Order: sequence, then structure tokens, then C-alpha cells
Amino acid sequence: MYVLHGVAVALGSRPLESPGSLYVTTRRVIWLSDADRGKGYAVDFLSLSLHAVSRDRETYPFPYIYTLIETGDEDDEEESEDSYSEINGDLVLSKITEMRLVPSDAGKCILAVMHALYCFHWLQHFYVSRI
Repeated sequence: MYVLHGVAVALGSRPLESPGSLYVTTRRVIWLSDADRGKGYAVDFLSLSLHAVSRDRETYPFPYIYTLIETGDEDDEEESEDSYSEINGDLVLSKITEMRLVPSDAGKCILAVMHALYCFHWLQHFYVSRI
């Protein structure tokens, strides 16, 4: 397991959450808030695509890891995420299709991505060899 402290998260188009701890395991990517101990998010590794490491301040104010989340709901792909990711102001996690991970130390972005890729490739090899 890889642990990185001081990582903020932004789900979909929502604002950046306060920093927390990121846990990358062979099965999930988990983020737990430091400010609100009852708040956290987990994404199964097989539904997560690590899309990019961005340092372009014109697209986002901080360097971040951009991930795409496969929700399995292909009918909603053409709709804007804003139109269905919230109901009465509450976040519907099953409809979130993107997540930005913003580490306090941008240099650690690469380490987190490398570990996540290692875990992902290990998982693919493990499951393919079992079929």
C-alpha cells in the first residue's frame, strides 16, 4: 500500500476538498479527509483510469493527477456531469466520472502515479493469468 498525506481531492466539477490522506492499494484508491474524519471516497482500481499529470496552471490552479472513473452507465455519457452528479445539493457518487488528486508536494504526484500504475499492471497480470 502506498500512502500520501496532504492530498486534496476534487470530484467532478465540485470545488477542491480540504487536504486528506490518499491510500493506493492493489484494489482501491481511497481518500480520507483530515478535516472531517467521517468523510472519504473510494474507487475500485478497475474502474479508474489515470489519465494525466497536469501542471498547467491555466487549466487548474494547482498541479494534479487527473483520473477518469468508469461508472458503467454508458447512457449518461452524453449528458453534462453537472446535470446529474448532484441531487438537491447532495453529491451522487455513482455518477461522478472524473476526479482530480491535488498533492501538497507536486513532486510526489509522479511517485503516486508510478505506484498506482504498478498496482494496476500487477492486477491485470494477476486476473488475466487466472482466466
